[in-house]
Amino acid sequence: MGLFDKKKKKIEIEEKRYTLYSIANGKTLPLEQVKDEMFSKKILGDGIAFESLDGAVYAPCSGVISTVMDTGHALAITSADGAEVLIHIGLDTVKEGGEGFTVHVSAGDKVNAGELIVTFDKKKLEKKGYDLVIPMIIINGDEFPKHENLYEGTIQAGEPVVALSEITKV
Repeated sequence: MGLFDKKKKKIEIEEKRYTLYSIANGKTLPLEQVKDEMFSKKILGDGIAFESLDGAVYAPCSGVISTVMDTGHALAITSADGAEVLIHIGLDTVKEGGEGFTVHVSAGDKVNAGELIVTFDKKKLEKKGYDLVIPMIIINGDEFPKHENLYEGTIQAGEPVVALSEITKV
């Protein structure tokens, strides 16, 4: 029996699927429509964007708040399933130095999907000319090679919006 006569081992694939939920009451947008190349060209990762109707942002999953920017315009959550999710409220809103943002969580806090995490003064920030699109990015998307936006259009916070799949060989 030669080296090439060995039977090939069959590789089985297991796919685990995880859901992320809408972080806002409003509407969804494809990342490609965000007017910032860091998001539209998916440099930070894949995801979806939102336009909030009421200035409230909710947790997209259950997990732990891993980072909160001092300015309140961005934070990250590590889901119970291991997805690292960045939420970035508005474009260039970091320039406000936290003015107009109220963060309801701290780094290390455990949160449940749908829990209020940030509110922002939508009228005040819009009056100053900010684009208040809210990208939600899966930073470690390489660990979740299948990504599917489940919804497009008007949405309520807490509705399923993104499916992630982790694929492993067994």
